[in-house]
Amino acid sequence: MSRYKRPGTADVVDQYKSEEDQRSKMLAAYNKLEVAKVEVLPTCLTAADIVAHPTLKQFICWEADLSVVGISEKKSGGLHNKSKYYQVSHGKNFKYMAHKLSRCLADPVNIVLYTDFEALGDTSHLCHRHLCWRPDHLTTEDHQTNVDRGSCVGWIYETSGPRLLCMCEHEPLCKRLRVIESVCALEKPLLY
Repeated sequence: MSRYKRPGTADVVDQYKSEEDQRSKMLAAYNKLEVAKVEVLPTCLTAADIVAHPTLKQFICWEADLSVVGISEKKSGGLHNKSKYYQVSHGKNFKYMAHKLSRCLADPVNIVLYTDFEALGDTSHLCHRHLCWRPDHLTTEDHQTNVDRGSCVGWIYETSGPRLLCMCEHEPLCKRLRVIESVCALEKPLLY
């Protein structure tokens, strides 16, 4: 049973006629999300930085244009949780969290059904941006590892070099980026 199921509601699985029906609805919702895709640079970079150093493209996040019909922004659960995510609707009763839908469809050969996805663990944002739904910025892992990523520095882009330094110790590596002029200017290690 889904941890999001409310008492007195039909189970999500009951809404689909078959696994093939669920796959087709997932793909239709994902196509809608693709239409709404907006590439967002980390706040510390400019388009000129990306052109000059193409390796920085890996840090571009995908968000969604809310003017596209069927795309909305919702607050995550929890009283003190201020995170938001995109919700994609397909028809009247089918709503998907964009980042989970993206993760389900990340491997076109082995599509994971949305109804089976929660059993795999938490969807972790490697870029530390809850609105991002870029598949290579997402991974599925246990809850504690997901929480531990919150304090990860990630990568440092030193502009005086220029050079890119990985400070992440996670597997897969985080996609968080910090830009500084010189690593030598740091008096103590970065703790974010």
